[in-house]
Amino acid sequence: RESLFSSLPGIVFCPLAAGAEPAVPDQPTYPEAVVMAWLLGGQRSDLALDKAALQAAVPGPIQRVIHVQYPGAATLVNRGDFVSEMTVQTVVETSAGQQTIQWLLVEQRPTAEEKTSRWRIASAQRIE
Repeated sequence: RESLFSSLPGIVFCPLAAGAEPAVPDQPTYPEAVVMAWLLGGQRSDLALDKAALQAAVPGPIQRVIHVQYPGAATLVNRGDFVSEMTVQTVVETSAGQQTIQWLLVEQRPTAEEKTSRWRIASAQRIE
């Protein structure tokens, strides 16, 4: 059975090249892409610092993403394993209606094993 929302406009994440298989990137580069990968890619634990806390904060299942907003510039924090942080806000459609969620992402410092910094979701909360 087709979803009620399948014919409505929505955000297309990582449009495909001709002949490519649909997929969510393994390691999204930008903070907003990490949030989209979490929402649309099966809530992978490698994208979050605490998957269980996020699952409690984010209603599911997500039927579509309506809006993504972020400031475009990260805030340098330079503490511990983190270089910077950024907030991302989404509006999603769920079976319970539209929900606004604010995400806090942190940029992890590169390591000897992982030569590139990676954004990870630190927390999320519903905004009423």
